[in-house]
Amino acid sequence: MKTQRIASFLVAALTASTLSMFFAASAFADPPEEVHLNRLLIARQIEDREPSDTEGTFYADGERLYVFVDVYNQTDPDLTVTVVWHRVDTGREFSTELEVGESRRWRTWGYHRMSESQAGQWEVSIIDDQGRELGHLEFEVVPSDTDLSEAVAESR
Repeated sequence: MKTQRIASFLVAALTASTLSMFFAASAFADPPEEVHLNRLLIARQIEDREPSDTEGTFYADGERLYVFVDVYNQTDPDLTVTVVWHRVDTGREFSTELEVGESRRWRTWGYHRMSESQAGQWEVSIIDDQGRELGHLEFEVVPSDTDLSEAVAESR
């Protein structure tokens, strides 16, 4: 009789322990999420797979201007996103496709050289392969000979 109670107690204890570990693991497991952007930035440089020089004014000086995309993608191993560069004041548009692997933090980027004729208001949109906009940014590109110190003094 005593052996039966000990055996019953051990079975109950092991069952409770197994169930509590299962529910604890379930509580901490990440639910499957849709593809989304962690970050979207315009930058003058990419260093060690990270954007740098992201603040301030962007000049139309023929240098590369990068769009940096950090994507959460745990569901689609063959995802492609499209970077749509849109010049607001002229309506001109062009695009670049970027491959995105399956990862919580897939970093990739595209670039465009902004010539003098491309100074103006710009938008960059990131579109997934289902046609869904994941995010967008607006920014201005100024002529390379713009003296911002004079512009600030005139606005005062």
